[in-house]
Order: sequence, then C-alpha cells, then structure tokens
Amino acid sequence: HQCSSISHRSASQTLHGWLSENQFIMGAMSITLLLALISGHSWTMVLGGVASADRGGRCSRKSGQCVDGPSPIVAGEDMLLSLKATMQKAQVSDGGSPAEPSSIHRSLKSVVGKSAKMAALMQQITELGATPMVSKTIGEMVDMIETTIETSIKTEHDLAQNLTDTAVAGIRQFTDIASKYYSGALEADNAWVACARGRKQCVSDGEECAAASDGADTNKTAKCQLASSKQFFHSVKVPTPSFDPATFVCDHGAENDCADKLSTWNTQLDRDVKAWIATWKGLVKDAMTQNETAYDSADAKCQAATNIAESKKTECEYVQGNCTEKEVECQGAKARHDVAMCMFGDRLQELCKYKSEYDHLVQQITTTGTAHSDKDRREEWKTAQLLKCMLISHRSGSDFDQDNMAECQKADFEASFNEHVGELQLHKDLVQDLHDDVPFTCSQTSLKFSGYEVVLKQGVQALIVEAVNGDQFAPAINLKYGSQAFPMCASHSGVSSCASFDCPSDMVLREQNVCHLSSGCDAVQCCEIATPYCSNFVCPDDMVHVDGAANLRGADAATCCRAKPDCSTLGGNDCSEALPGWAGDHACVVHATTGGSTCSAYCAKASMECVRGQDNAGGCKLDPNHARQTTEQNGCLQSWGDQICACA
Repeated sequence: HQCSSISHRSASQTLHGWLSENQFIMGAMSITLLLALISGHSWTMVLGGVASADRGGRCSRKSGQCVDGPSPIVAGEDMLLSLKATMQKAQVSDGGSPAEPSSIHRSLKSVVGKSAKMAALMQQITELGATPMVSKTIGEMVDMIETTIETSIKTEHDLAQNLTDTAVAGIRQFTDIASKYYSGALEADNAWVACARGRKQCVSDGEECAAASDGADTNKTAKCQLASSKQFFHSVKVPTPSFDPATFVCDHGAENDCADKLSTWNTQLDRDVKAWIATWKGLVKDAMTQNETAYDSADAKCQAATNIAESKKTECEYVQGNCTEKEVECQGAKARHDVAMCMFGDRLQELCKYKSEYDHLVQQITTTGTAHSDKDRREEWKTAQLLKCMLISHRSGSDFDQDNMAECQKADFEASFNEHVGELQLHKDLVQDLHDDVPFTCSQTSLKFSGYEVVLKQGVQALIVEAVNGDQFAPAINLKYGSQAFPMCASHSGVSSCASFDCPSDMVLREQNVCHLSSGCDAVQCCEIATPYCSNFVCPDDMVHVDGAANLRGADAATCCRAKPDCSTLGGNDCSEALPGWAGDHACVVHATTGGSTCSAYCAKASMECVRGQDNAGGCKLDPNHARQTTEQNGCLQSWGDQICACA
C-alpha cells in the first residue's frame, strides 16, 4: 500500500481504514520520526513497497485528508532494535575511559538544535493518533532514556569523579613522601656543606701548620747550628811576653859580673814568665767562661726551638690526621648527599606526574568537547530529561507542540542533575593547600636546599674544597618523569641494582638496594659496615667519645661515649691547654712528679689508665728525645723523675 498511489479523498479513506487495522505501523512511524530526529538522518523505509523519492503522502486521522510529503514508514521492531543498538553502542564499557564525547551526547545535542523540528514531527504523530503501539513505543523510549542514557551519564560522571579522587590521592600521598625525602635531602645537604667547610678549614689549618712547622724547623736549625758552633772551645792566641830574653849581656872580664847578672836575669825571667803565664791563663779562663756562657745560652735556645719544632710537628700530625679523617667523612657525606638528592628528585617527579594528570583531567572536566566534560554531561542530561518529559506528557494526552516543550523546559535541569547524578568534587582547595604546605612546586626549574654551593677542585684524587658559596644557591632540577632530576642522578632507565655489587671485605651487601647515581653503584649505596663504629655519633657535652667503640646499628651514649674524667684526683700541673690534642679529648694531661716511676703507675694510683707518657724539658714542654727509653704503650712505661702523663 503506497500512500503515493492513493489520491485525494478516496485515498484518505482507504489509508484511514488501513491505519485503523495496522496500529503497529503507527508505533513504527513514531520510532522513525524520533530516530530521524535523534540521529539527524532521514529514515525513509517502506513496508510492502517502495516510496517515491519525489512524492509521498501522510494521512490525518482527524481530517481524513492525505497530503503530499515524505512517508516516514518503517518496520517498528527493526527500528526499535536499531535505536537500542545506537544507544547501547554509545555506552561506556566497564572500566573504560571514553576517548571522545559519547555518541549519545552527539545524538542528543542535535535534538537541542532542532527543537522546532521536533515539535513539528511530534505534532504529526499526534495527528496520526496515539495508538496503543505508539504508547508502548513511547514507554520503551522513556525506559531506554532512563536505563541507557541516564545510566551512561551517571557512569561517566562516576568515572570522572573516581579519576579525580585517584589523582588527588596520588598528589596527597606523594606530597607526603616527597616532603619526607626533601627533609632527608636538606639534612644531607646541610651535613655535606658543614663537612665541606670543616674539610676546607682543616686543609687550610694543615697548610698553615705545615708552614709554621717549616718555620720552626728552620729556626731550630739556625739555633742549634749556633749552639754547635760554640760547643767546642779553642784557646785564645798566646800573648806576647812583656820581656825580651835576648837582652841579657854580661862582662866576663869583670869579676862575678856574669854570675850576678845571670842571677838577676833568672829572677827577672822567672817573674816575667810567671806573670806572662798567669796572664795567659787568665785570658784562656775568661775566654772559656765567656764561650761557655754563650754556648749555654745558644744550647738553651736550640732546645727551646727544638721543643717548639717537635711540638709543632706533633700538632701538624694531629691536624693532618684529623684532616684525613675529615676527608673520608666528607666523601661519605657527599655520597649520602647525592643519593638523598636523587631519591628526592625521583619522588618529586612522581608527585608532579600525578599533578600533571590531575591538571589535565580538570581541564577536560571544565571544558567542552572532551571525554570527561562535565558541561557536556549536564547538556546530555538536560536534553534527555526534556525529551523524556515531552514523551511522558504526550503519553498522558498532551500534544507535541511548542507549548508542551516550553512547559517541560521549566524544569530545573541543573538541580535534577545534582540530585540524581551528583556534583563533581575537584578538590582544588585541597590540592592548593598541599601545594602551599611544601617548599617545592612542579613548575620550578631550580630548588633551594641549604642555599650553599660546594665547589671542589677538579683533576685531583683527593677531596679538596675550593669554596663554599652561598647563601642563595639553588641547583637546577628536571621534573620530567623518568629523567635525571639532578646532573649526578641516574635516569629511571639508568637505575641499576646492587645485587651484583662487590662490597669491601669489611662491609656487607644490601642487595635489595638500587643505585641512584649516574656514576653507577658504590659502597655507600650498596654496602654497610659489618661491624659499624661510633665515629659519627655525637656525644653529650658531659661525655667524651670512645675510640673504636662498636655501634652495631644502635649507636647511643652508653655504647659510644663515657663520662669525662675527673682530673682533680690526679694531682700534678694541668698541661691540657699547653698540649691540646696531644692525647685526645678524653684524657687528663698533667706534668707529674713520678719519682723514677712510670706514668702507668702514676695513673693507676688515681684508678685511671695511662694513655700516653713522655719526658719533659721543663714544665709542660715535651722533651723531643722520646726514644731514649722504651716507647711501648705510647711511652707509659718510661721511668723519669718527672714527666708528662696522660691518664683516662
């Protein structure tokens, strides 16, 4: 039965009768019109024939007239299945994230722009009559809106909320983690800077001490050479006699002349020679006494210069020893600093990765035309509710016209969306608070820690600190996830395991560790001391460090320290200020009267142990000739009348 083949009144009556007998077709026509409206396509299908592309017709039950126009005829069941397939295809799959706005939204959006056309098409259905099949179809349409469209909107809304909550939870978690690692990096940076300052100072002190020691040695050499030159006395030149023995003259012709003159000459000679000898002796004695005095003075100066030189040498050895220890300490501090910085950098990159995902998600939610657009979902909801309202109104007897649409548009679709779907919580205030509470952001290109830059001398094996600059230094940082956060760090792809690292014999492997430095694995990252020591433990002010005490991963004052000794029971004269560092900071250093005994025995009387002993050269001055007696037990077994004793 082609409407195009029926003319005028008779055609109208024939079609009217046919429509009365084929109510199912009315449902099909309703679906056709709605689908054409929703999909934006022209659906023209025939039931039992082919419609003309040029002419068609529609017949009104009210007027009984058939008029020219397109014939929206379709098989109802096929169209309903087709509409359901369209809506089902547009649903979001379980656990999926749509890559673009749903097809439901695209379809419904076309309805909003064609409200006038919708009203005209619905009016055609009204004129054709609301048959039971039409009512059934409308009911199915309402059910589909509720079960498919609304459910899809709610699903996409919940997905956006879950993604937002997950991103914010990641930001919160990694903000806390990054904050802890930042504190560790800041502590390590401060420790490295402090150690570098100490290392720089000790090198400077060592150089100054070495120069002073060289000066003391030069002075000692000069003084002792002078003393050596006066050590041996050479008598003065023999004085010229005050008489001339050759002037003796006598006359043998005169009786007794020669005998008398010889006697006189002998007497005179004896007197003159004795006087000459006495004069000579006196000169030699005076010269010797004068030289002895000069030698004693020069020798005393030599001894004093020697003591100063030896003391300065001992001091420099102590300074050098401390400086060597400081270098080892600083090498460890630098390694710990680098590892702490890299571990923090990795955590900050992870935080910024979550922050970037959150920002991208918020941008998608707050704009249109994106997979998670909240505005688009609200527009979908509005259109679906408007269509549902008009369908329900039509089923209740209302016409599909502008008045019906206007009445349905009075509903508060925003409130309805908030009630039945919900309002997205983006947690912007929380994210901002987390941002404000930490000293780092995901937009910075540099980050301040202690503010000081340690500059090392290049091209030397030793750790030489050239300068410690500050106090606004901020090293550059790369926040791209997986990259090298700092120059000394490994990228994520460059991180290696400690599992195959070969630790020194006195250390044990921590095989679960990873190496964060671009230089690869080292003992600081992969090993720990098998029997650690207390070298890094800081004792309380009223205690002193115990050298070589075992730490065993539980360093405390009881293990690593002991009370400062009470020097008041030791007697003697306090030499601690005159001999700083000679016996460490945990011993009493005194000038003790040992009466031919040893420092070991002297200390034992005070219930203490001898740490060091050495003969003195007067008071608190050390005698450099330490090897004259046994040097076992640091000189504690030497026997002297008085000496320097260190007891602890």
